[in-house]
Amino acid sequence: MGSTEEQKKAILPFLQRADEVATVEPKVAYYCRMYAVEQGLVLENRSPQIDGVLGALLAKLEKDKPAISAGPDDQQYCENFAVKVFNRADKADRAGRADKGTATTYYAASVFIEILRQWGELSPDLVDMQRYAAWKAADIRKALREGRTPAAGPPADSADAKAEADLKAEADLLDDLGLPAVPGRTPPKPLKLTCLPCMPSWEVCSLSVPHTNAAPSGTNPAPPTPPGPPPMPPPAFTGTPSSHSTAPRFQPGSKVIYSASGQGGGVKGTVARVTREGPEGCQYMVALSAEIVAADEAQLAPEYEPGQRVVYHAPDGSLMDASVGELNASHWRPTYTITCDEDGEQREVMDTHLERLKEPRSPLMPASTPPSIAAVSPSVDGDASASPVAPPSPPPPPAPGLPPRPQAPFAASRPPPTPGPPPVQSLPIPSPPPVSHVPAATVPQPTAGFNPSLAAITEAHKLAKYGASSLGFEDVPSAVKYLSDALKLLTQPH
Repeated sequence: MGSTEEQKKAILPFLQRADEVATVEPKVAYYCRMYAVEQGLVLENRSPQIDGVLGALLAKLEKDKPAISAGPDDQQYCENFAVKVFNRADKADRAGRADKGTATTYYAASVFIEILRQWGELSPDLVDMQRYAAWKAADIRKALREGRTPAAGPPADSADAKAEADLKAEADLLDDLGLPAVPGRTPPKPLKLTCLPCMPSWEVCSLSVPHTNAAPSGTNPAPPTPPGPPPMPPPAFTGTPSSHSTAPRFQPGSKVIYSASGQGGGVKGTVARVTREGPEGCQYMVALSAEIVAADEAQLAPEYEPGQRVVYHAPDGSLMDASVGELNASHWRPTYTITCDEDGEQREVMDTHLERLKEPRSPLMPASTPPSIAAVSPSVDGDASASPVAPPSPPPPPAPGLPPRPQAPFAASRPPPTPGPPPVQSLPIPSPPPVSHVPAATVPQPTAGFNPSLAAITEAHKLAKYGASSLGFEDVPSAVKYLSDALKLLTQPH
């Protein structure tokens, strides 16, 4: 990519969205910045300014990672958030209440869907949703600019040609909106009503139904098949990097020790991106203190912190939980002093015999806490009369392929009821705590004779944009904070 300004466009949308949701959805903001780093690292001929931005982002990601508690459910967490943002914009649009804020929300949804690509290719439903959101953002803005009411919902069949022409001007429309286009994506084709993605249900569980071969009535069942040979035991863990490995050993954000030559001591770094994986071996982009390098898996070792819990794979094949003590990185491969829980002995072992201890998830706990879009904004329809207690969720539909349970006549299926004890008076359900209101902001009074510096004006302009974006999400508390800080910069000396 050419100039610095063009390179900025590859990462700017994700950094803007990260700043907008950082206070209410820090995990989503973390992965927005992570995706911005990934997009920046693949730029050719990066300018020094972009390298500086990427270095600062990597440092912030490293600082924020402990508080994020990254885990395997994060992809679903971010996907749920993106779908909720899309649903809020779509609900307002179909109700005929589309405005500039709706266009901003549609655009933001397309960016939040885009960051899901760091976990792999998007599903067809998400691809359609992203294309539709980007198109609606441009279409609503175009209608407002022309002084007409935006058309609700998807375009009619007869409007396909016009919609296609509108999409060619999408970049110009998003510039008018003050937002860059989603990088790396071609303008979407207009979606017909039948092509709109169905809203995925996050509540349906997969059921495993055993397959039985029932013998016809009156025939002898076939004799049971004798059991086959026992399965082969899994191979012993070696942990040694191999050129035949298919799954990456490290993930973006992993702390590692890097040795360019595979000899002598290594230097500490952070994995920024998995650039290649497969039978030919995995390769990574690693950020060191002074540079960003490409590294093969054999050139990397995990960096464990003192006190970190690990699993030690002993030479005899046994597994022991242990705690990490000291790191010895003066040679390659590095070794760690560990203390095993089972016998309390200290051992010095190579990194290839250790792996991080993963805490088991309680079966009573949900897979992940759903993202709270309500923390970002109130309901779209703004129905103040709605009951504060949410209605119970309907029961899930029966699994596909299962016949409905036969219903026997009541008299034949159960005995007549017997009188029971008098009903117990139900206890009143405590009302939920009142929703906290946005505190009244004190407008700073201008200081007589004060003239803000150019730097203060620039910073205030940025904060005002953040405030406007927060209003697009109907996040009033954040908008008040950003706008109040902007006024302080313009009216108060520092």
